[in-house]
Amino acid sequence: MKLAHIINPVNFTKGSEHERAQLITLESLYRAQDYASKRGVEVRLLSAQFPEDRKVVPDWMEATRDLKTSSLDYPEFLDKRKLPLISDIIERGIESIKDEEALIYSNIDIALQPYFYVRVAEKLKEGNNALSITRRTIPENLTSLEEMYAQVGSKHPGDDCFVFAYNSFDKLNLKPVFVGAAWFDRILLLNCAAFCHPFEKIRDEQLTFHLGDDRSWFNEKTRTVASSNKDYLIELISEIEAEQGYCPNNSTLWPHVMSIYDKLGFVVERNHQSFFTRVNQKIKRTFSRSK
Repeated sequence: MKLAHIINPVNFTKGSEHERAQLITLESLYRAQDYASKRGVEVRLLSAQFPEDRKVVPDWMEATRDLKTSSLDYPEFLDKRKLPLISDIIERGIESIKDEEALIYSNIDIALQPYFYVRVAEKLKEGNNALSITRRTIPENLTSLEEMYAQVGSKHPGDDCFVFAYNSFDKLNLKPVFVGAAWFDRILLLNCAAFCHPFEKIRDEQLTFHLGDDRSWFNEKTRTVASSNKDYLIELISEIEAEQGYCPNNSTLWPHVMSIYDKLGFVVERNHQSFFTRVNQKIKRTFSRSK
């Protein structure tokens, strides 16, 4: 089987915790690619980067065309990090596909176990069209990959690694949401659950890991970007419900969006109108009162 894996390298400040995490991730990808190649799984490693970040793309990784749009194009955002759109990253990956059967995306601070690609290939051969692989959180004071590999770690509720089979590419509806702020991962999760059947969420396997659990993406400055991401998430939910029906009544979709409803504060009512219908009715009532 042939796979492609795209990430978003950044020219982080030398000696920073972000640079350290990225270096660990890159080394783990290189090792996992080598491990897979010896077991019949070919992996192309791709990067989607802004022009100024090309210098940190390793020579064993293929750089796709540079990213252009960033969160800095929106002056209303308080967060002054240069964050890319997840849709642009996935687009760069899809347009770079040659004869690969699936595209993997993972956050730049998510490291892989050596057998990661082999396990992904097995899951795809089982018939899955998409996967979400949740990481294990391990102690941040470890210094070698061998030590990190050996850690069982603890479960993490977030989604930070996704796999899309080739035949699901044209079904994706990713919205203009930014990586590095809350909710963008839920856009990917909803795409998997709504458009990429069959889909499996892998929560209990030791396939990826992250050093510590600092949640640096969640603070006051990132809230403005997160709020924009959330608005697009709600928009996506409304579009899915307009097409497929009220999510809680959808036995295939609901297990994967239950936590989204909870975090958004949506009240779950069985046999209720879709979110899309409720929003339209609210707009009509507001418009009627304004006459």
